Amino acid sequence: MRSQPVDMHSAYTGLADAYDSYRPNYPDELVSFIAERVRPPGPCALSVLDIGSGTGLFTRQLASLLPPSASITAVEPNDDMRQKAICGSAGILNIKHMPGSAERIPAESGTISLVTAASAATWFDRPKFYTEANRVLTPSGLIAVLMIRRDLDRSAMLRDYERYHEQYIRGFVIGGFEGSDGRYAPVNFVHELKSSPLFRKVRHFALYWDDFLTWEQFEGLSLSRSDTKKIIEINGLEDTMRWHRLLFERYAAMDGTVEFPWSAEVTIALPVAQ
Repeated sequence: MRSQPVDMHSAYTGLADAYDSYRPNYPDELVSFIAERVRPPGPCALSVLDIGSGTGLFTRQLASLLPPSASITAVEPNDDMRQKAICGSAGILNIKHMPGSAERIPAESGTISLVTAASAATWFDRPKFYTEANRVLTPSGLIAVLMIRRDLDRSAMLRDYERYHEQYIRGFVIGGFEGSDGRYAPVNFVHELKSSPLFRKVRHFALYWDDFLTWEQFEGLSLSRSDTKKIIEINGLEDTMRWHRLLFERYAAMDGTVEFPWSAEVTIALPVAQ
């Protein structure tokens, strides 16, 4: 079966509330790894673009770890997600929100200190994104690509969870991510940035942790996924969540929670002058 191109801008329509409530935050240590390495050009304040910013979870976290003088623009093409982000960042004066895409970044060349993409770059046409990031970054600027992954190697439950998606979603690849062409594939940002002539001094940092989720949290997390949305369109909400409930009960501990292991990573690089 062949995959079909996906409308990236509508994949999360209707999921903003669940996404903002149940998706995990990045470990502060990982975000600090970025914040400690970005420098403004001369006396100017930091200028930051967060591309594919979703509901603003990472944008707000990054803002809390950067100087208050930093100017942060969150760029998100999905109206539902962006509106949720606007509400969530009300009162944070150095964050502004705008529509836009990774393939045509809304900024002038050589003006941005930091370009980030957190849990979003798998959806991008990444060659175009990397070209655009290189264009807008200052010579001393930084690109940071972040991802949170379900750690399948440490969880039989998550392996069962992925096999369920493989059963119903055309072209689904366990451990892979859906791209702009509708295909699922593994993603390696380190390899991509090291292979690119547009970037240099690539560095990578990863952390691992476990969450212990109640049924409400497990259900909400599942309902925040675009993949679950696809299965609901096939099987209906009731049948889909019945399967999730049975999976949860199969693996739940005596305290009524399931162990949910995560890994988070960041890959940073400096631009090569063009």
